[in-house]
Amino acid sequence: MCLANMLNRYATASSTHCAELSMRHNNLDMNAKWTSISPLEGWQHFRIVARRYEGKILHIELMAACDSAVRLWLPAEHLKDQGRFSPGWTRLLATPPT
Repeated sequence: MCLANMLNRYATASSTHCAELSMRHNNLDMNAKWTSISPLEGWQHFRIVARRYEGKILHIELMAACDSAVRLWLPAEHLKDQGRFSPGWTRLLATPPT
């Protein structure tokens, strides 16, 4: 295989890998929007306002979209749980009163 083909092949694989990494991490960027499936401290819409590592675990700080006084720190892994959070600000059906 000639050097040009090898470089082209490497560049394609490398850019594909970078795109995959970028897609996975965009939702954890600063100001990324998230919707909580169940209200947290009375709110469902949040955005990421801070990030920090505790050891090897990434923690993010969420701030309620409508109340900047409501802030929550939680492991970033919680955002991957579709039973807890949905990426972006989504409209959720109101739960019927009991």
